[in-house]
Amino acid sequence: LFLANGGPTVGFEPWVSDGTPGGTILLKDIAPGGGGSSATLLGVLGGKAVFSASDSASGIELWVTDGTPANTVPVVDLYLGAQSGFQSLLGSVGGYIYFAGRNSAVGTELFRTDGTAAGTELVADLTPGAGNSSFGNSNFVKVSGSRLLFTKGDQLHATDGTEAGTVMIHPPGTTLVSPNLLLFNDVVYFSASSALYGTEWYRSDGTSRGTYMIDDFTPGALSSSLAPLLYVNGKLLFKGQQPLKGEELLVFTP
Repeated sequence: LFLANGGPTVGFEPWVSDGTPGGTILLKDIAPGGGGSSATLLGVLGGKAVFSASDSASGIELWVTDGTPANTVPVVDLYLGAQSGFQSLLGSVGGYIYFAGRNSAVGTELFRTDGTAAGTELVADLTPGAGNSSFGNSNFVKVSGSRLLFTKGDQLHATDGTEAGTVMIHPPGTTLVSPNLLLFNDVVYFSASSALYGTEWYRSDGTSRGTYMIDDFTPGALSSSLAPLLYVNGKLLFKGQQPLKGEELLVFTP
């Protein structure tokens, strides 16, 4: 499967190829005409490709294909009508694709799909009612088997794929400085800021108890975290601010 612009009469649509001109065919002209459906591959589940695509009747929604035109079909119209139900991809794990989805009842929230209508479901309404949850540029990180970490606004959350198991695990009184999460040895590292400690590095194993500040590298409210963490030979390196020394290369051994 690949996604390509078929020219002025087809636009950007899903195609399939066996590597020969004769075996390269258009799977479906989802949005007829030169504009195309802007199809975007999201992942492969159970031997089928799941992708997002847009048409005038349904907006941007989930589609699935087994590589044949007859079986290139919508998964579900998450937001009925021309409104778009699919918003953005968050990640894929455990036979599911997690994404920011939207409908009239819950607004934009955390959804997941297994590539079927029955298996496309709301994970949790993190902003109750029709209000929208903001996932920004969150990266979705797997820790501890099937537990997943992601950012909502300026807070760290974890989910096991259930509503009850989707919780905020961010340390009280802190806010995320960046949505970027670094995974190392099944632990996520991230920078957060507080009035008491400034900006420092924190770690999380996906639980509230296992989410805490590594150290107050620059004591007090001054910030030490100035640059992203780097992993080198079993150590985590970052540029930090030290009292009386200014900016220095600091090292932390997990």
